[in-house]
Formats: sequence, structure tokens, C-alpha cells
Amino acid sequence: MTQDSAHPPKARLVLRVGITGHRPNKLGEPGTATYKAVERAVRDALLAIKTSLHGIAGTVALKEVYADAEPLLRIISALAEGADRIAAKEAVAPYSELQVILPFASDEYERDFKTDASKDEFRALMERAKAVMTLDGTRAAENRSYRAAGRMMLRQSDVVIAVWDGEPAESDAGTGAIAAAALSARIPVLWINPSLPDLGARRLTHIKDPVRDPAPKAEDLTAKDVDVLLARLLFPPQVAEHDSGQGKAGREWHAYLKRTWPRWPLLGWAYGLWASLWAWTWLGLGISLPTRAEREDVPWPGPADGLRDEAALRSLEVAKKNNKHLYDYIKTQYLWADQLANYCARQFRGAYVLAFCLAPWAIVAAVLHLSKAKLVIVAVIVVVVVAAAWHRLHARWLACRGLAEQLRQLRILAPLGRAPAQDTGPDSERSWADWHFRAVVREVGLVSANLDEGLRKALAEHVVQELVKDQINYHEVTKERARRIAHTLHWFHYLLFGLTFLVVALQVPYSFCVFGIDGAGWAIVFSAFGGASIGLANQGEFERIAHSSKAMEAQLRDTLRDFQDLPDVPSVTELGDRAERTAALMLKDVLGWRALFLTRPLEPPA
Repeated sequence: MTQDSAHPPKARLVLRVGITGHRPNKLGEPGTATYKAVERAVRDALLAIKTSLHGIAGTVALKEVYADAEPLLRIISALAEGADRIAAKEAVAPYSELQVILPFASDEYERDFKTDASKDEFRALMERAKAVMTLDGTRAAENRSYRAAGRMMLRQSDVVIAVWDGEPAESDAGTGAIAAAALSARIPVLWINPSLPDLGARRLTHIKDPVRDPAPKAEDLTAKDVDVLLARLLFPPQVAEHDSGQGKAGREWHAYLKRTWPRWPLLGWAYGLWASLWAWTWLGLGISLPTRAEREDVPWPGPADGLRDEAALRSLEVAKKNNKHLYDYIKTQYLWADQLANYCARQFRGAYVLAFCLAPWAIVAAVLHLSKAKLVIVAVIVVVVVAAAWHRLHARWLACRGLAEQLRQLRILAPLGRAPAQDTGPDSERSWADWHFRAVVREVGLVSANLDEGLRKALAEHVVQELVKDQINYHEVTKERARRIAHTLHWFHYLLFGLTFLVVALQVPYSFCVFGIDGAGWAIVFSAFGGASIGLANQGEFERIAHSSKAMEAQLRDTLRDFQDLPDVPSVTELGDRAERTAALMLKDVLGWRALFLTRPLEPPA
């Protein structure tokens, strides 16, 4: 994960393959003909995936956007006897790795394995595992525990290999049920039927009812089909194998990955000064942004000073120490996206404030017959608007902000083994920021942790709640600032309307001239400044932002109370579901104002 620090880090090309399948009671014991045939089928399927992965990794489009490292095939397994271990044994360094999900603590899980040889094999594979996540399952809820491990595997997988006989599942934790859940989540499933292992892996397309009547349907799978499947998962949006990435989407991710750390938004002063005046609060000129060292010095997440439970604190510190490289990587990705979002936002806002504030002065110059001054002002407006459009400040701000917020949510999702559902839809449905985020998620993979009661308590009270509190403070400040700006613009507009009405009314009985401008001229000037204030209000959408932040603040406070009112330490599943809902709530807010501001690109003031 170490890369050139001069540019945003590229993600390593990683493909995650999950395995679900029967144990020896349905495959036969190791060494039997059926078991060996299944081993060959699994090995062939993984070899086909690995061959395709290394093949497409050599294309120009992928070399430019992924890190300069060999592609990695990651196998996600629970290490149960049978199919899980067959696949796990194929994870051989340096270009493959094994990550493990245990439904129970390892000593309890070993009770599933009857022979010493099986237990030794399990321990040997555990030693090879790059990461191990231990869930909070119990024997009292054995089926639910196996189901939770299966669902966790799906969350960590891009492709699933299912070794399944096609028969009804004995429970919702059975292989057929997990395969059906994968299809529902739009995760490609390669099906190996142990009754017909010589057919090899086929693309599973449909399961009617995994428990009562599966009636599975599948299609033959060729090497070309595997290439197409992986290309849809791994290629950037709107980039075909022969494309050099010069289309619209291609330019965007090329521009992002080649940026340097921005420090000086030259137009930021305009918005900073203007917003300070209209919000009645000094916000700073905004002519500089923090250095990278300054931002990296801020702990992320911060120290757990408020965590009083010693066991929870110890569990959290162990998890942070064991996964420091992952947390540092997520933080680095977030800091780059957030810094670039802040830079583009200040430049864009400064551009529209400058353009709308200068426009009425061009009218003043015209009324005073100052032709040269008028031309200079208009020229400056044109340069500002064209430069903002040329550099795509508006689109890049929104894309980088969306990416930064997704990475911020990964801070609370990753420790719980959660990740956004895999999108396998057409490439045109994905943005470059969404693609880059998913590449980061694939590289991060599974966090190595024992999700015992102490760690769950620490995650609930410190990591999740602290982020919610931080967002509550943000929306509280944003709400008040936007409300003040909207209120001031509203009354300023009415003041200018009143002055326009006054000078028009006075012009009828009287003829006057002030500062070289007659009554009609003053009416034009006041109207121009009034129009500019309306333009600024519409461009900034301050009223909507104030209402949106107020509503989001209230929802986040309800979310925080829900966490604080939990009577007991939640299970991994419950805490994960709550964290996902919290992250979805915050992302919904971002997507809401992103959709709003996409309709507000900078245009020349009329």
C-alpha cells in the first residue's frame, strides 16, 4: 500500500473470491474419487480466474489506474472441512492470499473437526491467513452463527464459488441459501456440482427457492466469459479494453490520480470574505488549505478518551494496532479526496461569488459611461466563468466530495466487515469516484479482529458515535451559517427593491443626479445589485441547505440516542446493520445535495 506520496494513491488490483460449499458428508472424505474431482474443479475455476485477472491487468487502461504491483487474488474462506479448505489451500503467496471468517472463537470452532489431522490442517491454514475476523457466534445459536459467517463472506466477495449439489438447503445457512443470497446481491456465482464435477464451474443464474425447491439454472462458462465478468468488475467506467481512457469519464479519473496536494485556492478569498460579511461571522478568507503533514497529524479516529470500559479500550487498541496499515491507508485515501473536494469547492464558490458580485459593477460602469472599466469587468467575469468550466470545478468538487464521504463511512464499516453491495450493473451506471472507492474497498479487504463484546462496545461507543457527533456538529454550524446568509440576502433584496421603487417614484416629480447618476440610472443600478443577490441566493441554495442541515441534524440526534439507549452490547450483526443504516443516512444527505448542485453549474450572470 506504499506509493508515491505526490499524488492520490492508486488502489492495488485485487479480486476477492469467496467460497461456500459442502463438507465431506456430501463430498466424500479427502482422497476419494469424488473429493479429488471436486478439488480439480475448484482448482480449475480459480486458475481460470487468476489467468483472466493477470491477463486484463496488462491492459493499458488498468495499468494507468491501478497501483504498480502484481494483481492479487484474495480467497475468503471459513475454513470448514470440505469445499472451504479446498479453495483455501490454493491461496499461495505472493500473488494470492487467504482471509478467514470464523463463526466462533477458534477453539470452539475446532469442535467441528473430529480428527487431529483436521485440526492441524485448520491451524496451519490459520497461520497462513493474512487476516482473520472472528464473529460472536455461539453454539446455542449455531445455525444463526454459520449464517452470519456466510453473509460476511458475501460482503467481502466480488465472485463466489459454490460447491453445491443443487438440493434444497437444510437451513438458511446452507450452501444453497448462501448461493441464492449471492445472486440476490448481484454477486456472480460459479457453481460446481459435486455430483457432476467433470462439468467444471458454470455460471449460476437462478435459484427458485433454496430451501424448498431450488431448481437451479446455470450457463456454461468459457475463458472469454470469465474475461468479460472480471472486466465488468474491475475496469473503470466507460472504458473498454481497447480504450486509452480519453473519454469524459477517462479524463476525470486520469485528472484525479495525477493531481498534487492542493494548498492555494486562489479564488477562495472571494467566497470567504463574502460569506463572512453575509453570515455576520468571520469565516476566514480561505486562501490556503492545510498541508498534508498538518492533516496527517490529526488522529483518525481520535483517541478513545471517553471510553471508560477497560476491556473495551484494550480490545480497541489491539484491533487498531493489528490493522494500523489498513486504517492508515483508508485515512490517506480520505485525506486526498477531502482535500481536493475542499479545494475545488472553494475555487468554484469563489468563482460564482466573484462573477455575481462583479456583474452589477459592470452596470455601474455602463451607467457612468466608463467603457474601459466596463470592458475590464466583463472580461474578468468571462475569464472566471470560462476557467471554472474548463477546469470542471463544479463536477470535480461534487465527485471528490462524494468519494471523501464514502471513505469516511468506511471508517465505521470496515471494522465490522461491512462494505457497500457490489455493483455489477452496466459500466455507464457507475461514476469514476464510485469505481475508485470500490477498488479501495477491495484492497482493504477484511479487518483482522476478534469481534468480542469489548471490541463491539468500543466500536459502538467510540468509532460510530464519535463520527455521528462530529456530523451533528457540522450540520449545526452549516445550518446556522446558511440560515444567516439566506436571511441577509433576503432582506438585502427587499431593501434594493424598496430603493428602486423610491428612486422611480421620486423621479416623477423631481429630477435629481447623485454622483453623476440620475434617477433612472440609480433604478438600474439598484436592480442590478438586486438581481445579483438573487443570483447568489439561487446559486448557493442557502435556504435549502439550512433546511436540509436542520433535518439531518435531527435525524442524526435520533440515531445517536438509539445507540446510547442500547441496553446491552449489540451483536456483530445488529451493530453492523446499525452502522450501515447510519452510514446510509449520511451518504443519503451527501447524494441529496449532490443531486441539487449538479443542476447548478456556474453560468455567466445575466
